[in-house]
Amino acid sequence: MWGLLRYCRGTARCAPLHAALDRALSGDADGDIGFLDHDEVYDGCTDRPRPPAPAAVDEITRALLEADIDQVLAGLPDDPAAAASAVGFQGFRGDVRSTWSSSSSR
Repeated sequence: MWGLLRYCRGTARCAPLHAALDRALSGDADGDIGFLDHDEVYDGCTDRPRPPAPAAVDEITRALLEADIDQVLAGLPDDPAAAASAVGFQGFRGDVRSTWSSSSSR
């Protein structure tokens, strides 16, 4: 997910996917999620997690399901090493496109 987020951040072709991934990871600042607060397990190393409100989870899920991952991956360089570098995975062995492709989950 982090590689897709990095790649999509700078790529207009996947702006909707970037928005959905970012919201899934960052949450909603004004979400009504107080019932999820567990101060005893918060490590204090970063900002407190902000999970999305329950209604937002449905929106995020729809956005992720509607994303055309194959179109996003089509914008990566043809060379597997260059594609891995484009998503921040320098030194990755293999092809990141086959790892994330919708056809690879079938």
